[in-house]
Amino acid sequence: MNVTPRHVFFCHLVIIMMLGLAFGCVATADQFGHHRLLKISSMLRLGGEGNLPSFFSAMALLACATAANAVRMALPRDGHERKGWAIFAYVFLFMGVDEAVSIHEMIVLPHSLSHVLSLWHVADYFYYAGIFPYLLLAIWLGLYLFPFWLRQSNPVRVGLAVGGILYVLAAIGMELVENHLV
Repeated sequence: MNVTPRHVFFCHLVIIMMLGLAFGCVATADQFGHHRLLKISSMLRLGGEGNLPSFFSAMALLACATAANAVRMALPRDGHERKGWAIFAYVFLFMGVDEAVSIHEMIVLPHSLSHVLSLWHVADYFYYAGIFPYLLLAIWLGLYLFPFWLRQSNPVRVGLAVGGILYVLAAIGMELVENHLV
């Protein structure tokens, strides 16, 4: 069988749906008072760390790093596009490692800033401060890589844009909800 991007995408979606279905079962069991399920529930929680969904996410990000590096290596050594793909490879590599070991979860707001945010009634959403440097870095990278993005073919531009928007919305959205629950 010839593995194509369409096959990889389909398999990725199937795994995400299976993880979502498993989490749905865990959430349903929670409603009936079964919160641990022999510790299986913690291994399937979508908002958890060090479990199957975060492992899958880390592996997917590392696969993106590998793919971006493969594109970089296929380009001519003196090509100006190599730098953009190298940046993508390094960013995906860091994101995969971060997803695996939760670097951003170790960055907690200083008490003084937490107090200021509590006055605005938003402190619960910003318990972990790790999203702030990542958000600033994402904005800076977006601006820096914008000319690179414009030089790509239309399918690559659309894929990068949709993938980036979905990832940032899901990551920050889930992070804010998780922070509120913590």
